[in-house]
Amino acid sequence: MAVRNAVLAQNKKTFTLKQASHGFALLNMSIAELGAVALNDPFSRYYTRAYVGMTLANREILKQYNNTTFGQEITEISEYLKMSQFFESVLEPAVGVSVVKSSS
Repeated sequence: MAVRNAVLAQNKKTFTLKQASHGFALLNMSIAELGAVALNDPFSRYYTRAYVGMTLANREILKQYNNTTFGQEITEISEYLKMSQFFESVLEPAVGVSVVKSSS
């Protein structure tokens, strides 16, 4: 209980709020400071890296989609296959997932 209370007390010092001009409470640190705090904590580090990885992968997906389709709907199988290849080659390593293709 003492260890838990010490951690809670430290978290209360780290995560303080500030009042914003629009009336909502905001975390009293910059994005960079929050990132440093999250990467320093072993539990948060895993989820922070996963979130950043997914965010970067999503940005690449959108870029690839726009490059492939020029903003138009995918209507041809060849266009779909380009996107599928992209997911296999870029997205999976970005999020640490591997899909093993069956040889059947």
